Amino acid sequence: MEAILKIEKLVHGGLGLSRTERGIVFVANVLPGETVRAVMERPAGGQTRAVCTEVIGPSESRRQPPCPLAGVCGGCDWLHIEYQKQISIKKEIFRECLVRTGKITDIPDITAQGSPEFGYRRRVQVKIDRVKGVAGFYKQKSNEVVSVSRCPLLCDSLNDFLSRLPKHLSTFSKTTEQVKAIAGTLSDSHEDSAGHLSVASSPVVQGLTTERTEIQVDSFLFSVAGSSFFQSNIFLCGPLGRCAAAWLEGESFCDLYGGAGFFSAFVAPRFSGGILVDNEESLVAEAKKNLAENGITTVSSIAQTAAVFIETLVRGNKSPSCIIVDPPRTGMDERVRLGMAKILPPVILYVSCDPATQARDAGFFINKQGYHIEKAVLFDFYPQTHHLETVLLLKR
Repeated sequence: MEAILKIEKLVHGGLGLSRTERGIVFVANVLPGETVRAVMERPAGGQTRAVCTEVIGPSESRRQPPCPLAGVCGGCDWLHIEYQKQISIKKEIFRECLVRTGKITDIPDITAQGSPEFGYRRRVQVKIDRVKGVAGFYKQKSNEVVSVSRCPLLCDSLNDFLSRLPKHLSTFSKTTEQVKAIAGTLSDSHEDSAGHLSVASSPVVQGLTTERTEIQVDSFLFSVAGSSFFQSNIFLCGPLGRCAAAWLEGESFCDLYGGAGFFSAFVAPRFSGGILVDNEESLVAEAKKNLAENGITTVSSIAQTAAVFIETLVRGNKSPSCIIVDPPRTGMDERVRLGMAKILPPVILYVSCDPATQARDAGFFINKQGYHIEKAVLFDFYPQTHHLETVLLLKR
């Protein structure tokens, strides 16, 4: 069934919301205020969606997508939106999550740290199809691999890697479906003395990548493996770390979900001591090495789940000056929230890649434990996509 829809706003997840006589309909590839012709789809998962077939009344912020694979490759969904409009929409989505999901009423002005629109990504997951001999990304709404030799979001060395990868597909096992890669600090040639790109990957591509690489952020140097997690935006890592260092100080801190030691490195000089916690032993080993090589001796690193660690603090009746949390997309485990509610650290720095789960967790601390939002910042780590990186500074 075809319908004419008026788009009210864009919501968490990047879709446009339209109110109709039959209820709310969600539409992709639209902008607030637009009128579109759309074909209704069957309801699924409690949502009614529609496919936009024509933009009848376009927004002034609509643009021609600056990528030939727009609408085919499933990697970017906001290429049709002018960049400054992307940021303003993301700020509204962040605020709406805090209000609707977190039930938070006292929200300070949300500030935004923008990024260069393109060439910003240092991490990538490349899908491969050995039968067709192609490497790239999944086609929209499918598991079909679209051949991509260059992506405008990737940094130069990752694009070099992407363009060379198809020649190496025969070296992979039949079960390999993707390659995770991370770009190190760029050199003029992007290659080391052996001809490898300054890229680490998992699995390693012989003659093309290495197992590990190094990333320079401000004065800190981090050694990471190809499969490691590290903040993906080349241009915003420094500003994010500097914000944490400027906002936090005290006797002790805990860095939960601490990964390779990014936040611990930046804030350690502001505290007498700290503890980094991560449940992956390989990341804890990386963190120990990174902190030591950056001359940081006041932070210990342990391999443990955040929930078990917090319960240890509860049993010892210990409360640090600050707890930093940078959890996965699912947010904080309930055991972590309940444990933190028993020790009530004066300050919580909450970094998130999902504003909905962040709002849920923040609402718990604000509405039940007496915290308030001191600062709320959107770091636009992912231009051209609906994804957000958001930071809340909570104080009690």
